[in-house]
Amino acid sequence: MTTESLTLQYFNSWQDAVNFDKTATCLHDHVKIDLGFFKTDNKIEFIEMMSNNPVPWKDVNLIFSKYTEDFACIIYEGINTQNNIKMRVSEALEIKDDKIIAIHSVISQLP
Repeated sequence: MTTESLTLQYFNSWQDAVNFDKTATCLHDHVKIDLGFFKTDNKIEFIEMMSNNPVPWKDVNLIFSKYTEDFACIIYEGINTQNNIKMRVSEALEIKDDKIIAIHSVISQLP
């Protein structure tokens, strides 16, 4: 699997807020997550956090992506349906052995 295909699989998987099993398959068991408001180095904790806060977004658009053999950067925007606020997310993903081993995110509200 290429870095690009794994990244896009991850990006598309969490948009189905009912079941995060697809998201989990993209992640290493000890993935390091830093979302600013949430940090862990455990895939199960990350999936539980997402499952406990399954607010779907709408109109999600990938506006930038860049890939190397072991790194991906994606920037996307979407509308949080809970509060109808447009958000922008920048994620740097580290990849190893066809799994995401680290996610570093910056999440901001747009005017």
